[in-house]
Amino acid sequence: MKAILVGQGAMGKKHLNRLSALGLSFEAVLDSNEDLDRFTASLPSLSKSDTLVVIASPASTHASHASFFLKQGFSVFIEKPIATSAIEARELLSIKKPSQALFVGHSERYSPGFQLFQKEFSAFLPKTASLHFTRCHPYSPRCRDVNVALDLLTHDLDCFFSLFPNETDDSFDIIKSVLSKDQDQATLIIKKNLENRIPLTVEFNVNRNASFSERKIELFDNQNNIIKTFSFLDAQDPIKDTLFYEYEALFNAIQKPDSSIEKERLESACLAVETALKIKPNPSESF
Repeated sequence: MKAILVGQGAMGKKHLNRLSALGLSFEAVLDSNEDLDRFTASLPSLSKSDTLVVIASPASTHASHASFFLKQGFSVFIEKPIATSAIEARELLSIKKPSQALFVGHSERYSPGFQLFQKEFSAFLPKTASLHFTRCHPYSPRCRDVNVALDLLTHDLDCFFSLFPNETDDSFDIIKSVLSKDQDQATLIIKKNLENRIPLTVEFNVNRNASFSERKIELFDNQNNIIKTFSFLDAQDPIKDTLFYEYEALFNAIQKPDSSIEKERLESACLAVETALKIKPNPSESF
């Protein structure tokens, strides 16, 4: 299978190395609009069914690049977020044809840590009153074209939505949302209504200017006692790591691009963006 890489930053280089090792042949590595303009003339000679476009450019360019290549007939693997506006995200779903894969790199849903959490969640749910998602890391120059909600929170929102397929924005209520003035820290609290039990409270905290790195989910009972903690950083396998499982899902999407699970994943990616965009700076709130 052939591939085209758009964006050669940290994630672009990682995808280039890992996918090349899996046997993909990269026809081009495009790192600027000028590169893309020069390469456009070569597109008609490429097999649309045998070429994957990998988009790892800045988040603010994701939708425009994805739209261009989908319209050309290629399947697209796009880093998260799928777009930086709700309209652009939904437009990509309308452009995509049933024969084309549109796969969003919400890598956390494929991480060994989250997969373990998914397997055990249903057993813990009856006694769980609240979930706390925490994601933080020290300052990085990456992804500075969007705020922390679009950068980090979309990961955890996608993970949460994957627990309840067919989620919509009217199946939960936003109780609190705070975005720091520097847009590097955010808190979101929602209530999810469930049948035959009290609503589930879910708190998300993200910080991309912290003094340490942490990715975890904590479960609490109705007395606010902790039931269990799932740490994603402790669950990495050096061989079958997050990217291993993400690429496995990607290749399945290429084989069955219009399956129900792919539709659910795309809906979750759009809903994650739509929810993240509702978080605005609030001068009266502080961290």
